[in-house]
Amino acid sequence: MARALIVRSFGVLAERGMTEAALDVYVHNPTGARQLYESLGYEAVRSLLCYRKPL
Repeated sequence: MARALIVRSFGVLAERGMTEAALDVYVHNPTGARQLYESLGYEAVRSLLCYRKPL
């Protein structure tokens, strides 16, 4: 279902004159979102590092 929604959104964006789409994804996403996006043609252009510390 996610694939179908993304593909449809590509069509809507193109109809409105957009030529590019971007998104953020957590690299270690357990749902496989990164693989889904890459299979749809998205390419990683940067990686961010986030620090955290339990209190």
